[in-house]
Amino acid sequence: MRVGIRAAIAFAGLSSFGALAAPASAQTPKGDIATWITTADYPAEAISAKMQGALRVTFTITPQGGIADCRALYSSAPPALVRWSCILLSERAEYDPARTAAGAAIASTGELTIEWNLAPAPNVVVRIPFGGAQPLTDLMGWLTPGDYGLVTGERGDATVEMLIEIGTDGRISACKGLEAGVETETGRQSCALLATRASFRQPVDASGAPIATRGRMVMIWRHP
Repeated sequence: MRVGIRAAIAFAGLSSFGALAAPASAQTPKGDIATWITTADYPAEAISAKMQGALRVTFTITPQGGIADCRALYSSAPPALVRWSCILLSERAEYDPARTAAGAAIASTGELTIEWNLAPAPNVVVRIPFGGAQPLTDLMGWLTPGDYGLVTGERGDATVEMLIEIGTDGRISACKGLEAGVETETGRQSCALLATRASFRQPVDASGAPIATRGRMVMIWRHP
């Protein structure tokens, strides 16, 4: 039995502040993240080789606002596109860093999703997963192979796109599970289970109050 989870973007993975100091205010990107990796960056050789795919990367945001230690949490893209994505982000990404309650800049963890697409024409899309909310536990534990029967019943394999809303308390407040754009029973069951397990650290506004966000996950349910 195989279960694939892609978040947010559409990727699986976990990031949290871990051993880093917990910030009073989260980091925010400087400028438009869509300019950090653009369609013009799609390597001609990658297009010729029909390379495409989606990836979710995590990295450390330094107190100076740059990024370091970029790596993929999940990728359906070839390794060459993963490496190229991290190179571009390391050169171009810039943040207002996270800060303590006293206002001191500190290191934090960031994530982005990048989609390298060939159809209908070569294009690149960059997004912030979950609207900037940070998963507090491992996404791979939210839905597991053991949940296959409970979620799919007798309906069999499915690929479910889940559109979620995350409240200020870091819990899922609304979820719609779609197959080919249509809400289904497998989608509803996926949403119901996800809502009991998923939790997030919400971004905050200028006053330090948590804000609600939205996100997208794709659940791939497969039985061998």
